[in-house]
Amino acid sequence: MKAFTLTLAAAILSTTAAVASTSLADFDTNGDGFVSQSEIETVFPDFTRSDFRTVDNNSDNRISAVELQNPDIRAVIGRYEASGRMVEGLAALDTDGNGFASFDELAVAYPNLSATDYRLIDTNRDNRVSFSELYTLDAQVALARGAATPTTIADLAAIDADGDGFADFGELQAAFPGLSASDFRALDLNGDNRLGATELYTLDTGVVLGRSGS
Repeated sequence: MKAFTLTLAAAILSTTAAVASTSLADFDTNGDGFVSQSEIETVFPDFTRSDFRTVDNNSDNRISAVELQNPDIRAVIGRYEASGRMVEGLAALDTDGNGFASFDELAVAYPNLSATDYRLIDTNRDNRVSFSELYTLDAQVALARGAATPTTIADLAAIDADGDGFADFGELQAAFPGLSASDFRALDLNGDNRLGATELYTLDTGVVLGRSGS
């Protein structure tokens, strides 16, 4: 079976911003002139909902060509391009050459893949993943979880330097130097310029802080 490997173009990150090379056409699979969360996940399977909310300036649950050109948005997209995220081809995963991927074969490429996620991918429950099962959106999202490093759990008490019970941008950035203002705004769900415990201990926050540690 022919290998299917999609390599994303790498972007060069500066200390202040990333310049993304993708265009609306790279994401807009249904041709409606906009990009949905599910469409962007077909290119970047680990694209977080927090980042999508950051990119979606007018909160209409879709990204327009105009929004995609915003420098802050290009920086968010650029992080994913720079990661060089690979969608592995079945031929590369299928080490025994039987045309399917077993749990053990997938676990080699995705060491954190859980048995639960494997069952999600194996939709017909025959204990092997076919070409058509491997390239569904749900499968790629599950594999992204399997490839991801564990999320970071921040300690609010250690971060909260002024003792007000919240973490502001300066306090968080002191602990996670790679945290951008755009990411902070995405995590600040109520827009009060600080993160409370409820906002700090979400999965999205853990993912963002995990990649902002240095």
